[in-house]
Amino acid sequence: MNEDYKIRKIKGNEIYFLKDFTYYAIYVGNNITISKDILKDPNIKIYYENFKLNKDICYVCEHKGKIIAMIWSILFDDNIHGYGYVSKEIPELCMSVEKNYRNKGIGENLLKIFLLNLKPMYDSVSLSVSKDNYAKDLYLKYGFKIYKENKDDYIMLSEK
Repeated sequence: MNEDYKIRKIKGNEIYFLKDFTYYAIYVGNNITISKDILKDPNIKIYYENFKLNKDICYVCEHKGKIIAMIWSILFDDNIHGYGYVSKEIPELCMSVEKNYRNKGIGENLLKIFLLNLKPMYDSVSLSVSKDNYAKDLYLKYGFKIYKENKDDYIMLSEK
């Protein structure tokens, strides 16, 4: 990643970008395009509607003033939680990079910075990743372990 890219914490007035990046984070194989109507699904919209700046963590990658990637975690509870939920003490991670900026090391750099900054607050973080998603290998490289195997995805967990 070159110096044209800047990774930083999200600003309060940028939280609305979480909706778009939630859409980018939805993995579908074979270049299938899904409707943005999926963002209305209660199981999906929790990833952007439940983010709280004062308790959740989010970093963005900016390129020439444009946000091109985000990584964030949300601390859910037993009543409302996402696909990678493990417990109310463990936040769930989401990450997405705009299509034109993938395979440039941006996701890896975001993950490194995120994990370093997560450690003082939480002992671990969970996520859900499709079994055929190439990002699975990145998570394994950074110490995530398979916590639970489902039919189409893994719930992975990173610990201190």
